[in-house]
Amino acid sequence: MRYHLRTNERWTHKPQQEFSGLTYAEKLRSLNSLDDQICFEIEHVAGRTIRRMLEVNADPRFLHVDLDRISSDPEMDDLKTSHSFCGLERWFPLDTWLEACRPHCLWAMQSLPSHVTSSPADLAESLELFGPGARASFRSAFGDPLFQRVFD
Repeated sequence: MRYHLRTNERWTHKPQQEFSGLTYAEKLRSLNSLDDQICFEIEHVAGRTIRRMLEVNADPRFLHVDLDRISSDPEMDDLKTSHSFCGLERWFPLDTWLEACRPHCLWAMQSLPSHVTSSPADLAESLELFGPGARASFRSAFGDPLFQRVFD
């Protein structure tokens, strides 16, 4: 939501009939509370993005890997699964794949790269921004299973 208030993406600054001639950013800024802004995002751009992600998640042609788990798993189980799922053994053995991946895993780094910007504490802090209305909107849009996975 904050992104859409600050971005220079043209579409956010074009007047839209749907918003009585306001731009997406103006409409978002015009809402009275953070909760209302989050609900608006769930009804529009963020909601569409999440729905697309859920469609891909349900497609068996894709392997779904938790990046947090990859980053913290010294056994590299998901990377082993990825190697097999993608048929990479045709080009190189598993050990070569794991050796190439190892330096990029957070658990193997001496210090974290500057682009690592979130943590479980950041997620918890972000979820605290969801007031009762935003939580209800999220649950209504995406159902109880996803709501429980995110908020519980």
